[in-house]
Amino acid sequence: MKKQISFAVMFAISGALFSGTARAEDEKGWTLLPYKNDDFEVNFTVALATGIMDPHVSGDVDSGAANGLVLSLNCPWFQPPKGAIRQVFNYNVYDKDDLEIKTFEMNPRYFIPMSPSVQLGIGPGVGYVTIAPKDSAEAHVLSFQVGADLDYRNKNLFAGIGVRYMITQEAKFGGGMVDNDVDNLAIQLRVGYNF
Repeated sequence: MKKQISFAVMFAISGALFSGTARAEDEKGWTLLPYKNDDFEVNFTVALATGIMDPHVSGDVDSGAANGLVLSLNCPWFQPPKGAIRQVFNYNVYDKDDLEIKTFEMNPRYFIPMSPSVQLGIGPGVGYVTIAPKDSAEAHVLSFQVGADLDYRNKNLFAGIGVRYMITQEAKFGGGMVDNDVDNLAIQLRVGYNF
């Protein structure tokens, strides 16, 4: 029950953030399917990410390194008249205390320009998580997350910092094969290339 309430609260918060922005921008006109327009630019970015993940797992599991890859591009489905929506895909690996966690995340972000080179993005996300304890078979669960990114873009140079909190489904894993989850907080630095 507690898990269902957490999912509902996170969904409501992210929905409020997105819908509030959508209502404010809708009066000025959204662009549907912007990829059909001649002036649409994908602005594809690839970056390496490294940082800390803090899994909230019962037992002796400490925070540790989370390394991965980030791919992002301008949303081809819809764009607001101000700012930009980018589709951000994250793949991360945490491996510590006899527990490996791999996450694949789809995190759409609404980015607001803070300066010509700096953007702040917020938004929800969904994901797929593989949990691989050393003493039992791996488990697979779905996740929901909300996060924020601060990105710096200057020509081909990309750098940024991202933070997100993830809630996962429960699964049977570990020595006792009990129901558990791998809710976690991650903070990462990213460096990459804008195409």
